[in-house]
Amino acid sequence: MTSEVAVALKDVEKSFETRARKEGAGDEGKIFAVRDVNLDIRRGEFFTLLGPSGCGKTTTLRMIAGFEQPTLGQIFITGQALAGVPAHLRPVNTVFQSYALFPHMSVFDNVAFGLKVKGVARDEIRRRAGEALELVRMSEMGDRRPSELSGGQQQRVGIARALVNRPAVLLLDEPFGALDLKLRKEMQLEIKNMQRQLGITFIFVTHDQEEALTMSDRIAVMNKGRVLQVGSPVDIYERPSTKFGADFIGEMNFIEAGRLAFPLPAGVNADKAVLAFRPEAVKFHDGEEHADRLGFDAVVADTIYIGTDLRYILDLAEGLRVVLRSQNSAGAGREVLQPGARVRLSVHKSDIRILTE
Repeated sequence: MTSEVAVALKDVEKSFETRARKEGAGDEGKIFAVRDVNLDIRRGEFFTLLGPSGCGKTTTLRMIAGFEQPTLGQIFITGQALAGVPAHLRPVNTVFQSYALFPHMSVFDNVAFGLKVKGVARDEIRRRAGEALELVRMSEMGDRRPSELSGGQQQRVGIARALVNRPAVLLLDEPFGALDLKLRKEMQLEIKNMQRQLGITFIFVTHDQEEALTMSDRIAVMNKGRVLQVGSPVDIYERPSTKFGADFIGEMNFIEAGRLAFPLPAGVNADKAVLAFRPEAVKFHDGEEHADRLGFDAVVADTIYIGTDLRYILDLAEGLRVVLRSQNSAGAGREVLQPGARVRLSVHKSDIRILTE
């Protein structure tokens, strides 16, 4: 493990025994919340655990925090093995979806609470709590009570309270879940800018694909307790390695490999492979055939206007269907194809992923 690794998970597993397991039924009575997770999270990066509800992302975060203990495997923070180390002695702090602010305390006292518990000197508390509030743009509201704040402001206070202890790692468990869409987007950019300014490792949990793509340096896609792929937002979106990841993140067209004339690498079984490509990769054909593009005929089944884009539902031969997204950049004079129109489509071969699992 290098000094550049802030958090490492080695063969981490979290399982629970059902009644059948306790009665000697073997592994069939074992429920895995997290299984065979290996991650190296770099110092100073914004790392996101992304997946649907029940995929194991929050359990993984809770094990890093010390609220849960792994059944198997080891967790390291800044090179220190954490087996047996309680949550309050770990160099991490957690920001939860529920802000969990003390309602009877002022904003300043909420932020300063952890420092007071640790016995930090009064002047140091005043300075560090003030700096934390300034960082989240809440300096002028230090005397207010949580009930006098909006949801976004309460979330900022929760973040300031977590940062005031200067953790090596900040854990954020779906912190924007209670905010409306506009405020969520504002907070996403604020938190990312804050992380860059501080240089602290952030580990963020979300089921929101756009949120993960917007904020992260790297993303771990999880499903059924396992990590399926780790990569940059570009890798995860443009180069998914599994059918689940391709389908979960954004919209994807899937066609069985044997249904279109597309060359497959040696050793790939056409019966088990699918061709995957994004709707924005599909183009209306320009009238010329190109060796680097896959072309096919289609009929417009439906046209959906979604503001920035037009979304075309297109039927191919033999019951196949694809989606094309075309940006609305030409204004009101743009021709909109109506259902029943016959068209020729093409996809650049470099935009097509061959997935087998």
